[in-house]
Parts: sequence; C-alpha cells; structure tokens
Amino acid sequence: MSSQNLERLWASCDFVLHIRTKPGDRVDQVNEFGPITPMEDAVRKRSVTIAGHRTSFSLEDAFWEELLAIAERREMTLAELVVEIDSERDGNLSSALRLYVLRDLQARLAVADHDTVSSKPNDI
Repeated sequence: MSSQNLERLWASCDFVLHIRTKPGDRVDQVNEFGPITPMEDAVRKRSVTIAGHRTSFSLEDAFWEELLAIAERREMTLAELVVEIDSERDGNLSSALRLYVLRDLQARLAVADHDTVSSKPNDI
C-alpha cells in the first residue's frame, strides 16, 4: 500500500490494522477503498519450521495476514521473518510476533505522517 493510500485510509477511519477480502468473506461495511470484512478474534495455532524444527505459536487471523504481508514486502519467506523476530525476542513467540506487527504498522504510519507533513506547502 502506498503512503498516499495509507494516508487516505487513516483519514477515513478511526483505526484499521488490515483490510483484505477473500472469496466467501462476509462484508459488513464498504468505504471509499472497497469492502471491509470483520476481523476474526479467534486465536489459531500456526506452525513454521525454524532451523529444521517445527515451532508453533498462536495468532489471530489479522496478525497472521499482516505477518505474511510484511514478509512479502521485505521479499522474504514467512519462516525467515519469524526466525528474525525469534532471534530478538525476550518473551514468548506469539507476543513477539504481535508486537512486531504493531511496530511495523507504527513505523509505516510515522513515515506516512512525515510524508504528509513534508508535502504540505509552508504557510508564510
């Protein structure tokens, strides 16, 4: 998502972590960007292989989808991203993954906010 689209998204919503629809998704709302599906709050068990060993963690769908999007943006596999996060964590893996998604979102919003501020003409 470009920073301009992100800015428009934030201008139109109070808070959005992730919008993605798949065939069969229920759509509760539509905004200027398209359909908005309700976020599932069910925690699901996920597994990846790290250094030849299967490890599992529990994440909500929204965090899982955002991790996949982050890995795609960084041109790496999900397993590579999880290894990176795992190597820097202090607490449990599930919490570390959620915090990573949150920090990534905060960083992208800060960049989008900076771009908005720097693109405004000076009031003189």
